[in-house]
Amino acid sequence: MEIQAATPAEELVTVSVVTYNHEAYVKQCIDAILAQTWKNLEIIVVDDCSTDNTVEVIRRIQDPRIQLVTKKVNKGVSDSTDIYLRKATGQYITTMCGDDRMATPDKIQKQVRFLRENRWCSAVFSDINFIDERGESLDVANTPYEALENVIRSGIDNQGSNEFLNTFFTKGNVLAGPTLLADMNIFHQLGSFDRRYLQLQDFDMNIRILLNGFNIAVLADKLVDYRIRDNGMNLSAVNRSSNNRLVYEGAKVLEQYWSLSLEEFKKIFPGYKILGEGKGELVPYYLQDVLSGSPFPHARLFRANTLDWLYSQSQNMAGFIADNTGFQLTDFYRVTGELNFYPEERKQNVFKALEKKVRKLRKYLQKKIFGV
Repeated sequence: MEIQAATPAEELVTVSVVTYNHEAYVKQCIDAILAQTWKNLEIIVVDDCSTDNTVEVIRRIQDPRIQLVTKKVNKGVSDSTDIYLRKATGQYITTMCGDDRMATPDKIQKQVRFLRENRWCSAVFSDINFIDERGESLDVANTPYEALENVIRSGIDNQGSNEFLNTFFTKGNVLAGPTLLADMNIFHQLGSFDRRYLQLQDFDMNIRILLNGFNIAVLADKLVDYRIRDNGMNLSAVNRSSNNRLVYEGAKVLEQYWSLSLEEFKKIFPGYKILGEGKGELVPYYLQDVLSGSPFPHARLFRANTLDWLYSQSQNMAGFIADNTGFQLTDFYRVTGELNFYPEERKQNVFKALEKKVRKLRKYLQKKIFGV
């Protein structure tokens, strides 16, 4: 959805805050924004139809820079993002969630200064600090969030666009979304976040940013406190629903790479060996082959979806792929057969149900044959 460019006030920074049932945390979030050394701010708070006292807490904070938008229906993060992007008038924009907070008073100043001094870059992220319900620093070692910490650490080094695109494709998102500060021109040109995605709308946008010629950097400073809430209340919490969405959305988001030219593919994946000179029409095939050894479930789904899409382009495509790569339809069947729609828990339930039926059948036969 296209966002019309507004005439930005020079050096005005828009701070967006998305809230939903953040009564216990939102004052900390907004207070940390108001304490920033960068004072030329507009703060757009979008409440996604909270059922607690979040809105009342926000209304009690008196500052003319705060604009509160209350939604009448809960429509999710991407809808809230679309609202604040349409209202934003700043030259730069930074994003926050109502249960997180800026970790240092110079967070905005450091990131704006970086973009000013590095004109090649349009969006800058940072490292994060994990905090608990009470706002205390949290050691995430030996918890499900340790993997998230390790992933974010791997993105700290400022990489070129091709390196980032390679990392995104093979490893996933290595950027902490709540740390973003970007030039608003990005969103004037690319529009809003994709509403289809709940877990990975920021990852999808990061890929779009790079594929459209903008550059990204990451600061090593821990500029945002990311709150780990009890009882899996984070949107990124590890549970069955979020895991399922991560697989589905992860595979769909990577489909953006299908549009790469052969030369772009070679620059992003210099280590991939193409048989012969390579064919531009086979870039999607090369992409799925890059992930042939990937342990990630979304990679298996991406491979199957990509091959299915390729075969649908022409009746001759199966032969064209086989002639140029040696990959046969029987190999495609193997790929689809590796999709795991029956996780271990579900397998166990199926086996238990079968065992129960077998026991009933055994009792029936014993009674029928032996009268026992």
